[in-house]
Amino acid sequence: MKDKEIYKQIIENEPYCQLCGSTYFLQVHHIYYRSQLGLTVPKNLIRLCDRCHRLVHSNKKKYQPMLLEMQYKKYGEFRKDEVVGYKNYFKNNSTND
Repeated sequence: MKDKEIYKQIIENEPYCQLCGSTYFLQVHHIYYRSQLGLTVPKNLIRLCDRCHRLVHSNKKKYQPMLLEMQYKKYGEFRKDEVVGYKNYFKNNSTND
């Protein structure tokens, strides 16, 4: 499934902010950030309003475990390698000298 299709699925399935319930200025948030090699997969994505999205980014240590717990309730327990692409990153970015 392509990223665009995954975002569309999240938008359709989560019509409100998963933290406060707002329906305004919604965005899709990567729980494990893309800069942390977080994958664009439903288990790693959650819908947040602009306010909550900024709040989550301002205090990752507080909110990342909370958001993961919400995803565990929704999808069941999952391994970190299902949402973070370490193996693929190192495989695709290794250098052969």
